[in-house]
Amino acid sequence: MRQVKELMYDIIYNGEWRETRTGEVLSVWNRALEFDLSEGFPAVTSKRLPFGVVVGELLWFLSGSKHTSDLKHYTYGDSDSDKWTIWTDDAKRWNTSTGNIDEGFVGDLYPVQWRNYNNSGVDQIANLIQGLRYKPMERGHVVMAWNPEAIDNNSMALKPCHMSFQCYVTVEGKINLHWGQRSVDSFLGLPFNISSYALLTHMLAEVTGLEVGKLSATLMDVHLYGNHMEQVDKYLSNDTHHLPTLAMPEFTEIDDALQFTAKDFTLKQYLHSGVIKAPLSVGT
Repeated sequence: MRQVKELMYDIIYNGEWRETRTGEVLSVWNRALEFDLSEGFPAVTSKRLPFGVVVGELLWFLSGSKHTSDLKHYTYGDSDSDKWTIWTDDAKRWNTSTGNIDEGFVGDLYPVQWRNYNNSGVDQIANLIQGLRYKPMERGHVVMAWNPEAIDNNSMALKPCHMSFQCYVTVEGKINLHWGQRSVDSFLGLPFNISSYALLTHMLAEVTGLEVGKLSATLMDVHLYGNHMEQVDKYLSNDTHHLPTLAMPEFTEIDDALQFTAKDFTLKQYLHSGVIKAPLSVGT
């Protein structure tokens, strides 16, 4: 994962310090990444990736849910778990601000936008899969999470950070996926985003009969938090290891994948340099 380290060095040497409502950040503008998924699964190796959390969130996105209880089910296998999730703090902050007593409600976040856009009945994921199967050379394989109406109405716990993605099928039958992201927490969030979209690409390939190709991203406000710099230094000094491979269950429809949980998806031969903890900023 040299690309992630190179991006962090880029931020350190070329970034500007900026005050934001979630803390001081060192930031650069408009960067790009690309990974060849045939070379291995792009999990960071200079620190441990919490892959089960990645899987749980993606399954939750694909479920169309509005509540973190379903996120807990997909992540931990227990919807009543009292364990923390990566959306717990944002959900609590948002519900406190809106006066909603259900702290697990997240509103019209990614799951809704992907599976029931703006609560309109439009299932973008189902439409995407149909297009990839039957009209693979079309140029409209796009899924949007950014919804100006929902944002203006404050009906989602957080503005989408990764706003959209698009797929492209090559004449060799490989599926490429590109996502766009407006705001990038490069130490905690970016490794998570890379692995999530890599997993989604594998899942889309599974249900369409395609092979995985390239994963790429356009990243806009790309930053490191000031209170992450010690952890970043450790990450950059750690060794980088060979990429692992993905093992996941078989399924023919994307909704069939929702019978599984995070424990059913694993990274084989995943070598890493250990856990590096850092505080998560809320409401980025």
